[in-house]
Amino acid sequence: MKKITLLLSAVVLVTVVSAQPNKSIDSLANRICSMLEEEKNQPDSVLIIEAYAKHILPYMQLMNMPLTDSAIDIVYVRAQRQCKTFNALVARLTPMLGDWQLVEEKPVIKASVADCRAFMKTGRFTYLEPNGDTVHVSIGNGLWTDHFNDGTYSQLKIKFSSECAFALEFVKSTNESRSKLSKPGDKYFYQVVEKGNHYFYMSVEVKESQEYETFKLYYE
Repeated sequence: MKKITLLLSAVVLVTVVSAQPNKSIDSLANRICSMLEEEKNQPDSVLIIEAYAKHILPYMQLMNMPLTDSAIDIVYVRAQRQCKTFNALVARLTPMLGDWQLVEEKPVIKASVADCRAFMKTGRFTYLEPNGDTVHVSIGNGLWTDHFNDGTYSQLKIKFSSECAFALEFVKSTNESRSKLSKPGDKYFYQVVEKGNHYFYMSVEVKESQEYETFKLYYE
């Protein structure tokens, strides 16, 4: 995000504003996505500046609201969820750490039924955030809870569609980044792809952006 802020410093005036409703932000994020598709041959730095200069600034002016880092972050994070092109752009500018990877196609499940049943019986995991932070996961009573290093958490409902696949439905979060990324009812679709040595290789799909990512869930 620091790279993006530097790129925008010539066009953004930092003041004070409250967060906008997710529905309106989603619409704005979709317009940004369309622009990126149309101008995808431009350099990444140009695309980022144009996305904000052509869409964020006019939107805030139309809404008669000043533009702040907080408002930028809301659109920036939400747009990554909604738009495959924007997420890929961000990944190029700020490469992910840890185990996360963007993949073009839905991974084929290689895990056995026994592997997936072992996953279902394991109630505690850890994974690495794209920034390198460790997140602790607890699963129980139909809930998946992420526990972050700063003491915040996120809760999502977990529902299995098969022994190796499940959906997480966002409920709430006290984490600033997660609360910007998701709204109640948003769903993420997971697969247990493969079982490794003290980890499960996972995939997650966001249907709105038709995008797949892979990562590892570690257990003791």
